[in-house]
Amino acid sequence: MTTTRDNARPEEAAGPARPAAARLTARLRVILAVVLLADVLDLMDSTITNIAAPTIVRDIADNTRLVQEEQFGPVLPVLRYSNLDDAIARINNSEYGLGGTVWSSNDKRAYETALRIDSGTVWVNEHLDLPVDVPFGGAKQSGFGTEMGQEGLEEFTQSKIINQAI
Repeated sequence: MTTTRDNARPEEAAGPARPAAARLTARLRVILAVVLLADVLDLMDSTITNIAAPTIVRDIADNTRLVQEEQFGPVLPVLRYSNLDDAIARINNSEYGLGGTVWSSNDKRAYETALRIDSGTVWVNEHLDLPVDVPFGGAKQSGFGTEMGQEGLEEFTQSKIINQAI
């Protein structure tokens, strides 16, 4: 997502959600969460033109679309868990796996947790760090192919093999 910011206009603290359908989908999922009695916290005035308000939704069921599907808008479901094994099982119980983030003060435990998550990319104590020399791609139903890095460049090549008996 391209983020734009005009320093003369501090109200533009978030980038526009693209396309408009993604912004609408994000808002509809928040509305559905409200109908499902989840606790919704709007973090920004959504009246700013072309901006989807960053929103946190908590106390929502695992089987809702907001939890089960990829979020391409600034909406974050926050779920309680009883132990790490429970959290990993619930995280991996999705047909998607584009990216995830593990936050912890224990680097070793965070790394070990990241290894257990079925996702194309897992960031540890950071999010959306996408260096151009590191490949990025999803797992499961989260897209096809790879972007960036050598692997991403190879997505744009066409191999040609010629076998000739000599």
